Amino acid sequence: MKCGMHKQVLAYLRGDSDVDAAAIEAHLETCTECAALVEGYLEKEQELQLELEGWQGKDEKLKEQVVHYEKGTRRIVIFTLVGLLMGWFSIRYYTDSFPVTKVITAIPYKLG
Repeated sequence: MKCGMHKQVLAYLRGDSDVDAAAIEAHLETCTECAALVEGYLEKEQELQLELEGWQGKDEKLKEQVVHYEKGTRRIVIFTLVGLLMGWFSIRYYTDSFPVTKVITAIPYKLG
C-alpha cells in the first residue's frame, strides 16, 4: 500500500523548496516504505554519479582519429560518384546503337 506522503517525499528528494523538510524527515523515521524509497534513491544516485575527470588522452591521437574519419568520408563520396558515373556509362553503352558512341563509352571499362 502506498503511503500518502509518497509525492511529498519525492519532492523532498528533488530538493523542492515548497516542501516542509522537517515534517518529511520526521515522517521518514516512522514510515518504512518512504524510508526504503529514500534509501533506494540515494543508492541509485551514488551508482549514477560519474567521476569528473579531465581528458586523459593525447590531443594528437584525437586529431589522428578525426583526420582518419574525414579521409574515410571522402573515400565514400568519391567511390559513390565513380559508381554513378560508371553506371551512367553502362546505361549509355547498352541503350545507344551508334557505334562511335559505343566505342567512346566503352573506354572507361577498357581502362579499368
